[in-house]
Amino acid sequence: MAWTNGIDHWSKTQCILAHLACSGTRPTACASSRLQPVDGALVRKDTGAGTRGGCPRGWPEAGTTSNVICRSSAFGAAAMPQTVIPQLRMRHADTTLPFYVRGLGFVIDWQHRFEPGLPLFAQLTRDGQTIFLTEHSGDCEVGGAVYFIVEDVDALHRAFSAAGVPIEQPPHDTEWETREMLLVDPDGNRLRFATDAG
Repeated sequence: MAWTNGIDHWSKTQCILAHLACSGTRPTACASSRLQPVDGALVRKDTGAGTRGGCPRGWPEAGTTSNVICRSSAFGAAAMPQTVIPQLRMRHADTTLPFYVRGLGFVIDWQHRFEPGLPLFAQLTRDGQTIFLTEHSGDCEVGGAVYFIVEDVDALHRAFSAAGVPIEQPPHDTEWETREMLLVDPDGNRLRFATDAG
C-alpha cells in the first residue's frame, strides 16, 4: 500500500480514505501519525498522543483509544481505498443535503463556502462510499449519475422506503447478474444501488 508509513499530515479526505481501506469500518482513531498494516489491521506506528490533524469532528485523538484504526480480513493487495470520488451538482443545499442525510443515511464529513452566501461544497460518506456535492455552477452539470455497489440492495430498499425516499425503480434482477435499484435525488441526479446476484 502506498500509505503504509511516512504519512504525517492528514487532511479530512485522507482520514476518510484511510478507513475506506477497511471496508467502510469507522476507525477508532484518526490522527497525524504514521500507519502500517499489521496482521490484517491498519495500525498507527506510534501510540503517543497526537492532534486531530484535520480529521472530521467527533473522531477521537491519537492516544485516547486503541492504536488499531480498523480491521479487515481483506486488508492487503485486494483492499484498496476509494481512489475516485464522484461529484454531483446540487442546486439548493438546504433541500439536497437533507435528502442524502435523513433519507439515505449519508454523513456530512465536511463542507466549505468561500464566504457566507456563496455556493456550498460538501463531502458525504455512507458505509465507506464517499461523494462530493457542489452548488458551484462551474463544477459539473445537474443530471449526473453514480453507481453504488452495496452488500444488500433489498435491505437498502426497505430502509430508504421507511425513511420516505421515493424509489424510481425498486430492486430488480438484471441480465448481467446484478440486483439493482434506482433513485433520483432532488436535482435529478440518478443514484443506482447494485448487489452482485451471481
